[in-house]
Amino acid sequence: MAVNNSWIPIDAGDLFARIQLECDTISHVNGAEVRTATVYGSAWAFAQDEGGGEAVKGALVQSVSKWNFTIRYRSDVKPQHRVIYKGMRMEIMAVHEEDQRKTQLLLQCQTYAG
Repeated sequence: MAVNNSWIPIDAGDLFARIQLECDTISHVNGAEVRTATVYGSAWAFAQDEGGGEAVKGALVQSVSKWNFTIRYRSDVKPQHRVIYKGMRMEIMAVHEEDQRKTQLLLQCQTYAG
């Protein structure tokens, strides 16, 4: 995915897509580690469909869909988290601060199908 190297401020009116932010919560039950998907926040975003293709995940060739989301800056978004948008659960592949003033983040995401 290409990263926008020129900083362009995003106006509130450009943030038209509502996304949820999800991470895994780990608990211990009867000595076993249990991972639970937990929505820890939501944000308005500028959503860009970056197309797709095919990728190998595990031993399978799967179709992949790539998306970029620009959101207002928040410090709790990590690459191991996920974005939920229009029912699609996407892995966050990278988190980029769009400028040094910490006003917005670019989340590069992808989802696999089949």
